[in-house]
Amino acid sequence: MKKIEYLIYTKEVEPSMVVQQFKKDNIKCILALDVRSAVYYATGISAQCGEIVAVCVDGSNASRSAFSGMTEAFYRQLPVILITLGNSLDYTMELKDVVLGHYLVKDAKEILNFANYKLPAHIELGEEIIIDTEVESLKLQEALMEAVSEKDYLYFSPRFQTKEKDFMCKCISGGMSRCKDGTLSNVLGASLAQKRRRYIGVVTEEEFLHDMNTLGNIHANKDLFFIVISQKFEKMIGDYARTLNYEVICEAEDNICGTSLKRLFENGKQTIFIMLKK
Repeated sequence: MKKIEYLIYTKEVEPSMVVQQFKKDNIKCILALDVRSAVYYATGISAQCGEIVAVCVDGSNASRSAFSGMTEAFYRQLPVILITLGNSLDYTMELKDVVLGHYLVKDAKEILNFANYKLPAHIELGEEIIIDTEVESLKLQEALMEAVSEKDYLYFSPRFQTKEKDFMCKCISGGMSRCKDGTLSNVLGASLAQKRRRYIGVVTEEEFLHDMNTLGNIHANKDLFFIVISQKFEKMIGDYARTLNYEVICEAEDNICGTSLKRLFENGKQTIFIMLKK
């Protein structure tokens, strides 16, 4: 009788019934940094070992990042099971071309029975995960109010909680909620229009790590200025940015002021400003 040998899961779903049940059943559980990587971990393991691998992710907009990996699983005929938690999306249309079955279950224990179904498959579990990933900094917003000019472009990622303020410059709150992808690329894309003096992106460190390859893009230019709100990975972020010849500045949240930010906006260098948040 076949059984699921591995579970790949993302940090958001770690407290879920699925992950806890699989750990209880002594299934090998591996944490992945993001949804896209999680599914490719699964296809890699499955291709190497021929084992059935399950992937558990939050069923929000971010789960769309799993689709490319599931496409690979389908065409390579790999036994991968995608498990999404919650009812945010209608998957019956979005995944139907790359899975051999779409199933709804009410209990995590039921999932273990699907090892004998035709795979790859998608299982939807109605368990909702409470994800508190938003960050805010009134101090940073006040400094930005003072520092930006009408010549600038200011982008706030979906994870940055903004207060209702009227900035002098063009201000965008972009991206999909609960999705970490594409924040740096969004700012880079805007900069290619060359309509503004500075293109400033405010992102969390998780969003930076998901999209940091943008820094090495051939179109990266001196108009880019990223403010990264960091609580853990400031050294990794700084070291990576320096290897790509970015100016890197680290500053504690309490020490940020509009005057110093304004001076940095005028330095004419592509810059990573790491705000150390308590």
